[in-house]
Amino acid sequence: MNNSSSIGQEWAARFATLMGERSERPRSAPLETVELLTPEEMAEADRRTVAAGVRSAILMERAGAAVATAAGRMAAAGARIAVLA
Repeated sequence: MNNSSSIGQEWAARFATLMGERSERPRSAPLETVELLTPEEMAEADRRTVAAGVRSAILMERAGAAVATAAGRMAAAGARIAVLA
């Protein structure tokens, strides 16, 4: 963490304490092709899904679950994972 960071030193120290010491190098994501949507495309997909009757809260829960699943697949058993958005 350098002094030009937008994250305060106190917060960074707390984060490091919560995460603990790393005993192994983090794994990278699998090398597979994933199609990504632009922010505009995702907003349109969300709009259409809500218009079809799916509540936006359900969309957010599903997105969170998908991130948790993907992160869990990349980490060793029992590893700590932090998702910052």
